[in-house]
Amino acid sequence: MNGKVPQNNLQPGDVLLYHGVGLISDLIRLFDGGPYSHAAVYDGANVLEAVAEGTVVDPVAQSVASAQFVDVYRFIANDGKPFGQPGCEARPVLDRIQYYEQNRQRYGYEQLLLLALLCATRHPQQGTLSPVEALILRRVLDQAAEVIARLIHAGKEPMICSELVYRCYTEAGAPYQIIVRGADIPVRAAAAAAQPRSTEDAAFQAEAARFLLNYAVAKGHNVGGPKFLAARAPHEIVTAAALADFVTPRDLETSPNLQKVGTLR
Repeated sequence: MNGKVPQNNLQPGDVLLYHGVGLISDLIRLFDGGPYSHAAVYDGANVLEAVAEGTVVDPVAQSVASAQFVDVYRFIANDGKPFGQPGCEARPVLDRIQYYEQNRQRYGYEQLLLLALLCATRHPQQGTLSPVEALILRRVLDQAAEVIARLIHAGKEPMICSELVYRCYTEAGAPYQIIVRGADIPVRAAAAAAQPRSTEDAAFQAEAARFLLNYAVAKGHNVGGPKFLAARAPHEIVTAAALADFVTPRDLETSPNLQKVGTLR
């Protein structure tokens, strides 16, 4: 289809992927390798999304106002059943959306967290960092760690925007699983196993590992288990944590379970 989608043609459960503006949005797209920096899901009347204020419910026009463009994706089950049809009814997903709408005070998000997760789990491999790049990425991780500390102090769990969308579907049951690529565990494992090629590489790897460990704590993972106690590199923490924690807008875009309908107008 891939044409223009009027707002009144949105269907409950539609996934919205945003091409945001601003430096952090630009960096998210650069690191994620796709055209989107934000994700949300339509509940039939409003948009459920994770933004700077936390997990919120916004009118469509308000949610998309600052984006350069927003594309609409629609779920299709692994057996080919369209969303909302018999065998792939909308109600289980809408119930999960409602759950997060009713419990949104439990969660918090800032765009910097998504950028930091991309830095720590997907980019770059060892030996590719210049001193300036390493310093910039370490500062991103430092600032994101401060965000996590604020969320923990406020009694909130981090919830990145694309993770929220992913959970609304996958937590609805077996027919609604969204297949995603997930974090680059093999790439990070190979990088962590190698000797650091520079002081900058070593410092970045250590900073990434600390950030991911703090993130795992904030997400409520069992950091007392052997995987976490022995963790010395990002890939070990990524392996131990839930896949949903690391879902990105690019993962949603490239999933075979989400079909692009068109661009919202």
